[in-house]
Amino acid sequence: MQLLCLTDTDPATALPGLDLLPHEVHRSPLNVRLSMGAAARFDLLLVDGVRDIRGARTACLELAPDCPVPRLLLCGETMLAVVAPEWQISDVILPTATPAEIEPRLRLAAAGTPTGAPAVGSAPAAAFTGRKMESTQ
Repeated sequence: MQLLCLTDTDPATALPGLDLLPHEVHRSPLNVRLSMGAAARFDLLLVDGVRDIRGARTACLELAPDCPVPRLLLCGETMLAVVAPEWQISDVILPTATPAEIEPRLRLAAAGTPTGAPAVGSAPAAAFTGRKMESTQ
């Protein structure tokens, strides 16, 4: 899988388990303006918000309107509350994720398959005998 990590550090620093997996990982600065043609060469974009969540937010919002390539946000637990649907990310990965968690999330995101986690800002939901049930908050 061809991955582009938008980060100002080594991708293995942002997500240590990533360098153990058999993917080709390219790096580009977090603040780069990525053309759609350049983005289309990759299966997935990783946006590093571990050290700079504001920069990651800006990168996601700039990509959001036109970019067909799925993107994953790397961010720490303490910043999860600021992630919003407008960022148009496929999933969030914590920097402490192991290769056993990273690999299926990469594959599911690249395939456009929901990861099973509720969308940011949505209410938890469950299914009972094939009928969706919304929970209250």
